[in-house]
Amino acid sequence: QSYIDWWTQVKRIEVLSTKLISEDGFHSTVDSRLQYFTKSGREINQILRFDFVWDTGSQRWLINKIERLALLN
Repeated sequence: QSYIDWWTQVKRIEVLSTKLISEDGFHSTVDSRLQYFTKSGREINQILRFDFVWDTGSQRWLINKIERLALLN
């Protein structure tokens, strides 16, 4: 329920930057700086690390894990 509660508060997200950390064909790691805008007017800036795995069946990258590296507010 807390997951749903959080996302119902978010109005939009802006991706401020992305940086490829590593990639080997089947796994990749990307750091992204994101800015969340809530419906109440609050702005939240954070850096997340996305761990992706390549899915050969769908021929696309899938999110395996997300880790928050920094909360900038």
